[in-house]
Amino acid sequence: MSNIIKQINDLASLLSEQDLDEWIVPKLIEHYTPKLNSLAAKAYGSAGECSQLARMAFKERSKSELRAALYTFIFKAEHWRTGRDVNTYLLKSLSRLADRIKWDSDSVKKVNALVCPGCKFLKKREFVIAFGDMWKCQECSGELERAQEDIKKLKNTDLDFAVMLEGRLRLFRSFATHSRRGYRCPDCGRFIPESCNGEHGICCPYINCMFSGSIEDMERMAHPVGLTRRLELSLQTPIDNDQKGPEIQDTFMSDDIDPDIHIEMNEMMHIELSTLQQVIAEQLKAVKRTNSPGTMLQKCLMYEAYSNMLIEYPEDMVSYLVHQKQTAEYPIQSRIFQEYVRLIQDALPYTIEKSDGPHEVVSLLDPNISLFEGVSMFNAVVRSDNTIPNNTTETYTGGRKFKCYGPCFIGLVIDVVDRRNDKSLREHVQDYSFVQVKMSQEIDPGTPVTVRHYRMPSHYEMGSLTYLQRIRKRIVDKVYFKMHGMKREPRCA
Repeated sequence: MSNIIKQINDLASLLSEQDLDEWIVPKLIEHYTPKLNSLAAKAYGSAGECSQLARMAFKERSKSELRAALYTFIFKAEHWRTGRDVNTYLLKSLSRLADRIKWDSDSVKKVNALVCPGCKFLKKREFVIAFGDMWKCQECSGELERAQEDIKKLKNTDLDFAVMLEGRLRLFRSFATHSRRGYRCPDCGRFIPESCNGEHGICCPYINCMFSGSIEDMERMAHPVGLTRRLELSLQTPIDNDQKGPEIQDTFMSDDIDPDIHIEMNEMMHIELSTLQQVIAEQLKAVKRTNSPGTMLQKCLMYEAYSNMLIEYPEDMVSYLVHQKQTAEYPIQSRIFQEYVRLIQDALPYTIEKSDGPHEVVSLLDPNISLFEGVSMFNAVVRSDNTIPNNTTETYTGGRKFKCYGPCFIGLVIDVVDRRNDKSLREHVQDYSFVQVKMSQEIDPGTPVTVRHYRMPSHYEMGSLTYLQRIRKRIVDKVYFKMHGMKREPRCA
């Protein structure tokens, strides 16, 4: 079983919507790449069999399809509770996507387009593209280069093979770039482009025909064509086949926003931001009034972390808490947690009340605040995108079934050291999340490093992450009620 499929099966009860965008869908796209290529051929017909563009288009469509299928499987229908196979479910969704695209494509108007006569002679179907005043066949151009290389490698004894190659060379040279106007060969009846005409007349380029003569005595012939789907390049093209509804241009955001739309967007942003600030302030006040002393400070500092991030990253926080979408490159909840850790550090030492009396907290590792489990070290190599993966060897195992939830999260980066010279690279850490560290561009990919960090359980309902998640839910629910005048429906059916 694939690692990503196994992870989804094992972690289904603990996954959040953020996980879908952050790592599950990207890993599934990578896992299903061979299948996506074959489905692209099914969706787009012969164009999808060799077209990189068709494969890329299907892959992009697959991202939203996989996310929607996973949302239904994990959160809405909770199929994992009945033991339903997620791999079969996702493959069925992708297959249905290919069927829909094929149906849409078959409904599009067909047009005639020029096909390469040389490829047609070789029982292949290749459409030619405009090349100045001429037409170019990509297939013949590639075969021409290969045939020229093969001839250079021939020995003097390979005369029969040389004759065969010369015939193919003449064919590919004639159609690699050729004219649209042409004539009918009197002998074989095939199309000869006018561009084959030279000082001494015109010769039939096909391997099994030896005709040569003057164009004055030849009959004009139309260039061969083939039926294909119309390529709609206009931004005014309707998205749906019924020619109604939004157009392609409606999916793009203009750089020049109309003044009235700009004002409306600013007003809405101001309302959402003000509502968030009000909700956080109200809930923080309620915590101070009603919460027990044992967890009072931790909850207050978590609300303060949310408030600070709202000031520093207003757009990202509005998207995260109001629209429930991730827009930042790195998960915003990681930054909220890092701000919470900073506030805890600034508050040390402090005293908390427990059932057995007061306890003085002097360290981030104090078990009374359930922040970190300890300090971890791991070796890694900086990847091509300047990130360092989480190779923490300590894992978290828990739950009723004692599942292993993988490596512990990166809670707080202490240092990153270049193993080649023991030099600290901490100042080059741009950002980090629970699962990776982002280095600056000054650090070359392939650099061997050692990472030291405070670790925490890889579970969103353990330790201080519980405060992060539950406070987020309270904020989201209250903001939704204030904005819409109704309670937010639970995502699970």
